[in-house]
Amino acid sequence: MNEVAILESSIGSPVFHPTPFSFLPMSEWQGEMGIADESPNARPTYMSIIDSRTRTTVSKLLEDFNNRQETGASTVRDFEHRICLVASLYTFRRSEEVLSFLNDCPFLVQLLIEARNAIARCFGEFQKVALEVVTDPEAENDRELFAFIQTNLEPNDALDKLDRLDQEWWLAESDRAKSKLCIHVEFE
Repeated sequence: MNEVAILESSIGSPVFHPTPFSFLPMSEWQGEMGIADESPNARPTYMSIIDSRTRTTVSKLLEDFNNRQETGASTVRDFEHRICLVASLYTFRRSEEVLSFLNDCPFLVQLLIEARNAIARCFGEFQKVALEVVTDPEAENDRELFAFIQTNLEPNDALDKLDRLDQEWWLAESDRAKSKLCIHVEFE
């Protein structure tokens, strides 16, 4: 079983695949993980498996991930597992761009896992969060990953929760992002 990657699809049913995702065409494993690839102007289709209908929560996903960790696993295999976990915790906008960015900035992967847990504590377990690479229009090589916490809260309430996230977690951890990650709210 340790050679089998176990993921849940967007409807909560298990997906078993004996081949590491790095050896599959990206489109094949993206579909299995429920990664949504959007055009630049499209609103995301939420494909994350965190869903109040299936009762899959951030804490449950993290617990399952930690239970599956192998002792002595290779660094490459561990990175693949972490990328799969990030893909199940977040919705990717323009998935190839997000995956390429994470490959270029692997230090963000663990931080994103921790961030999702902190976001769940402040905004709730079922809050949807989308990842998108944003390029500064004035500096084409200046790219940053944004985590958009999607909410239908009143603006003041959402900003209060974002401030709580900053105070309880992000301000202490933001240096680890090396100016490559921003966390913001986005109103639905």
